Order: sequence, then C-alpha cells, then structure tokens
Amino acid sequence: MRASAWSSSSPRSSSLVAEAAPPPASIAVEVGDGRAALETAPSPVGLVAVDVFAAGRVPPPFTSVECFAAARAALLPGGTLVVNSADGPPLAFLRAQLATLRSVFADVAAITTGSTLAGARHSNVVLVASDAPIPVDAIRERVRTGPPPAAALGWPRLAPFVADTTPAVVTDATAVGSPEPVRSAYLGGSSLPASLLG
Repeated sequence: MRASAWSSSSPRSSSLVAEAAPPPASIAVEVGDGRAALETAPSPVGLVAVDVFAAGRVPPPFTSVECFAAARAALLPGGTLVVNSADGPPLAFLRAQLATLRSVFADVAAITTGSTLAGARHSNVVLVASDAPIPVDAIRERVRTGPPPAAALGWPRLAPFVADTTPAVVTDATAVGSPEPVRSAYLGGSSLPASLLG
C-alpha cells in the first residue's frame, strides 16, 4: 500500500529535501497546497501529520479548528493527527492549540522537552489528537530517554494547564502563526506551571 505525502513547499525545496532525506519507496510525494489537499483527501487514512513551517513559524491556516476538523474528516475512525508545533513563554499559543484540538477530538496529548514546558525556551511541541484513547504511557516510555529527553502528557494533565488562561478556540478568522523563535526573548523562568505539577 502506498501512502501520499503532501508538501506545501516549492518543487525546488521538495527536491532538496528528497536529496537530503529521501522518503521510503512506499511514499509518493506530491507538491501542492497542504491544507487544500487535506480538505479534499479522496479516501480516509490512519494518520495525518502536519509539519508546516515558514520562517520558523507555523502558518495560521494550519492552526485553526477548520484545519483540525478537515484532518479529522480525512482520518479513519480512531485515526491519529500529529502536529509539529512550537511555542515559548508564556505558552499562550500552545494553550490555544490544545484547546482547539480538544474541541475537535476526544483525546489530546503533547510531547515536548521539560524546558519548553517550564518556560525556559522556545522549542517544538508535538501535539497528538485522536477520537481513540492515546497510549500516553507507551509514548512516554519511548521519549523519556531522548535525545533530548522529552515529556509526554495526556489530557488529564493538560486540561488544567489549558484552563489556566481559558483560551478561545482558534478559527480561520482569528488564527495567527506560532511565535517567532527569537531565542533572546525566551530566557528566564524555569519552574513548571502549577497546573502541570500534579
């Protein structure tokens, strides 16, 4: 069975990536608008991965409830959406993304480094969403030793973290890109938010 991977980049960018990290033979790469491809997926799939950055930021069209609903519609029952996101202090973007995913999917989890959750730096956060229970314990066991060591948090731990600021669900009309990764802007505090300490 062949899988398709949609790239939102230019043909030249895709060629450079293919040279550096060629995909397996079972992956057919098509260059085009990733959001449009998601919204018109011809048949359901078991996994949708959203890994889209422009100048180090996640573009607004890939952060909204409409985007996540299109991903859910493209999935088989119990399928999984994986989103490579990013944030830094005060983690407002991350909270809004979690709230938005949870408005679409029954279960949501996050994988990232402790220093990101502690507000010590800007970094990637992998978000996982599904209508089936996410095996957080198994994921945690796989990522805890790194490199770098990472934390895997399920919705029971994430819910109070999101509730700290009660963010609104992000729509296409209100969507903004992830924060610009300026390292100097993210120095400082290193203690975890109280809602994640439980």
